[in-house]
Amino acid sequence: MRMFIPALGTKIRLLKDVEISLMAEHRNSRLWDLHHAPPSIEAIPPRFRRFNVKLTPLYEGDEFIIDRVYIRKDQDGFNSVTMKGHTLHYGVKRFVRFWVFLDDFNKFEAEVIE
Repeated sequence: MRMFIPALGTKIRLLKDVEISLMAEHRNSRLWDLHHAPPSIEAIPPRFRRFNVKLTPLYEGDEFIIDRVYIRKDQDGFNSVTMKGHTLHYGVKRFVRFWVFLDDFNKFEAEVIE
């Protein structure tokens, strides 16, 4: 196993399709609404959003920039990586900004570009 913690600003390209567990949270609204609306995130009462997690596809060739890495001791449920970039949706590249759980990020097969 090869270990890698990306620096902020690192640009990656997915080499294989992957499914992530996307939480219905306002920072994930663009990606959520692309794949799971209706209901849009705005239609889900805020107190229920964190309980709404759905498998969401990302596709080979999608490119993202690492925008934030959040890791805290004794807070495993909050470990995450925030990314922004473009994902393919019905043949059209769409800009998204979202975060993924660290466990999902570690499943990515990707290459560093630029």
